[in-house]
Amino acid sequence: MQEGYERIVVLGNSQKFIVALGDLYPNAEITVFPWRGCYNQRLTFAADLFVICGYDYASSTYGFRRYIAANVAAPLAFLRKNMQSTGAQILYINTDGPGTGLTYSRYAYAKNLLAEQLSYKYNKHTHPLRIPTVVDDSGLPQVRSGPVSRSILLTLARLGLLKTVGLSELSGLISGALSSKEVVTPFHLGGRFLGIKRNLFVDRLLRLLGG
Repeated sequence: MQEGYERIVVLGNSQKFIVALGDLYPNAEITVFPWRGCYNQRLTFAADLFVICGYDYASSTYGFRRYIAANVAAPLAFLRKNMQSTGAQILYINTDGPGTGLTYSRYAYAKNLLAEQLSYKYNKHTHPLRIPTVVDDSGLPQVRSGPVSRSILLTLARLGLLKTVGLSELSGLISGALSSKEVVTPFHLGGRFLGIKRNLFVDRLLRLLGG
């Protein structure tokens, strides 16, 4: 348990992070907004912590501009409308990935672009947290995917080729990120062939194989 935040807004319905926040701040009021359509939402209260941990899973069928609008511009619009308190903080949970260079993954590109924009617009208020693939006690990856993709990730994890973190570790990682005073400047990640639509399985493979 940790004191410090009373009203937490979570953007994205990721249950593993919502549960971890509840364990860490049991007395806090946690309000969850779905990612899709978030740019139209307005709060009726002043939150002191915004947790950004979502993604528009329907966006794999979108053209590139609409894809970026859904996964970068939309959460930024939500924050612009709703960060009423000058002391409010932002926890941005990002995917673990390449530190520099290029990616063929639209997901990795959009996630990193959002990190850059948050750093530029809310630098001293933003606490980035890069999380590898989360697994449960049996080692099963906790990702939104089909059985084939999940089986591949499980095999990679068991072979030691996929970096993972346990569900029980999430609260500690979140606490560490929020208590850190370090101002992190995200790297710039370029993209190749991002205009090509692809499903989540293909995009995840591209991310694992080529960054």
